[in-house]
Amino acid sequence: MPSKITNVRIFKKLNKVEEKRLKEKSVLLHVKKGDVFHSPREKIKHVSVVLNGSLKVLKYFTNGNEQILRYVRKSETFGESLIFAFKNYPAYIIAMENSEILEVSYEIILELFENKEFMKSYLNEIGNKVFNLSNVIELLLIKSAEEKLMRYLCFLCRKQKSSTVYFESKQKIASDIGSAREVVSRKFNILEDKKMIKIIDRHHVKVLIDFLFC
Repeated sequence: MPSKITNVRIFKKLNKVEEKRLKEKSVLLHVKKGDVFHSPREKIKHVSVVLNGSLKVLKYFTNGNEQILRYVRKSETFGESLIFAFKNYPAYIIAMENSEILEVSYEIILELFENKEFMKSYLNEIGNKVFNLSNVIELLLIKSAEEKLMRYLCFLCRKQKSSTVYFESKQKIASDIGSAREVVSRKFNILEDKKMIKIIDRHHVKVLIDFLFC
């Protein structure tokens, strides 16, 4: 088992003995691009750690549409709070590229809770995930694509702690807010005309309003 687990935020407080125990009792899996890693038909039994690659968490609706809830990238985790619910996965987890995933069982997590610093890191991670999920829910409740885009950019400002933010692509923004790329492109131009943002290049935009209150 590679030592890359030490790069994962919630496991940085483990001592050498605990780290060795974690590696011995966890399962390393390899998932191919496009494969469904977990689905709502499965019970949640592990905290999953992305050692390499990336995943997306999404829901499918009866009308055929999909909504991406979040992306899980290298050194990130998912399932921290859900593992204690003893229920099925609430969404599909799909590999965006060939990925290497460490599956950490419920029992090992409970053992590691004897380390109070690990427990604090773990609970802090849950709090951050709940906060980010509330932003996703808020976006889904907004009907106007223009307002969704503005809220999304403000969220990026708060996350990146800057009024000038990086975004991967307009297509990714469209997927995140449940819209189409063409619509997002038009709304970018409208927001710039309204002096709410300034488009810098294909991957950067400056928010011109107070992002803390938008």
